[in-house]
Amino acid sequence: MDGKPPKYVLWGYLAVTIVAIALFNVYELQPEAFLSQTDRLAQSLPWSQFLSACVFAVAFAGIVFFSVPVAPLFCAASGYLFGVAEGTAMAVLATTAGSIAAFHFFRKTIEAPAGLRKLEVKNLFVVLLLLRCSPWFPGPLINVYCGISRVRSSVFLASTLFGTLPLICVYTLAASKLRGQLDMSLLYSPEIIASLTVLSVISISGFLPPLRAVANYLRALRLNA
Repeated sequence: MDGKPPKYVLWGYLAVTIVAIALFNVYELQPEAFLSQTDRLAQSLPWSQFLSACVFAVAFAGIVFFSVPVAPLFCAASGYLFGVAEGTAMAVLATTAGSIAAFHFFRKTIEAPAGLRKLEVKNLFVVLLLLRCSPWFPGPLINVYCGISRVRSSVFLASTLFGTLPLICVYTLAASKLRGQLDMSLLYSPEIIASLTVLSVISISGFLPPLRAVANYLRALRLNA
C-alpha cells in the first residue's frame, strides 16, 4: 500500500467541479444573495453576522478548491459586503486556503509525468508570484502544476498569499465603492479594466521562464530522437 487515494477520489472531484460550474451558469448565483440567505438562517443564533461571514468565507474557499471560475466575483463581493480592509483579508485567506487544499489534493492524487519532473524553472517563486498576479492566467492550473510537480509547500504558500493580493485589492477596492446590486458588470468597469491591464503587463514576464523550459525540453527530445 503506497497510501495513494483511489482514482475515484479524483473523478469525484471532477464531478463536483462540473456540477458546481453548471449550477452557477444555470442559476447565476450571486454571492451577495448567498450571504443574505445565510444571514437570515443565522438570525436566531448568537454572533449571526460572524457566522454568516464564516459561511461565506468557507463557500469562497470551496469554489477556489473546486476550480469554479467565479473567484473574481467572490473577491468583489468581499469588498462590497465587508469593506476594503476586512473584505481583502477575507478574500486573501479564502483564496489561499482553497488553493492550499487543492495543492495538497493534486499532490496526493496525481502522479507527476516523467517529462514534467525534468522541467526546471529558474526563480520559481518569482514566476509563481507573477503568474498569480495575472488576471488571465487560471489559478487552478497553478494549483495543479505545483501539486503534481511537488513544489515546496512554503514556496506555494508564499507565492499564493502575496501573488493574489494585488489582484484581490483591485476587486475589493472597486466593489467597496459600488452602490446598488453587485453583478458581473462590475468586472468590466473602466477602473477594473485599467487595473487588470497593468497587472497583465507586469505578469507577462512570468510566462517567459515556463515557456523557455518547455521549449528547451522539446528541443532536447528532438535532438535525442
